[in-house]
Amino acid sequence: MKQQNINPFSSISLKLTADAIEWLSGTTTDNDGNEIRNIDIFTGLLKEMRTAAGYDGTYRRPLNLKPGQAQFSEIGLAERWKLGRKKMHNILSRMVAVGLVEIYNSRIGSVITFSCVTGWETPDKPIDDSEINDR
Repeated sequence: MKQQNINPFSSISLKLTADAIEWLSGTTTDNDGNEIRNIDIFTGLLKEMRTAAGYDGTYRRPLNLKPGQAQFSEIGLAERWKLGRKKMHNILSRMVAVGLVEIYNSRIGSVITFSCVTGWETPDKPIDDSEINDR
């Protein structure tokens, strides 16, 4: 049986700072005392990244997203990773600080832009910097 690709892309290019690499190499402790690798949290978010512009209707208020963005909920992420909301907020803030993502919060919804992503390839076509720079 052929394994299905659960990512929205077949390959991805990242530009990581030394601080980002150090953070991704670390761990976070969940509410039950289990360690979660930071890279798992990051790639869990990355799997939600849009590779084409369009509406994300997975939340109560759909948002029009650009390629390289994803809609998210801090509460939803905290529940998914068995973390407190404040701890999840701090993790997202750390991702911003090390240059992995940019976050935009509004009354309508929260959007994460993967600023460390420089390009990706879908089974259909490659996407590079010139197409994602207008995020």
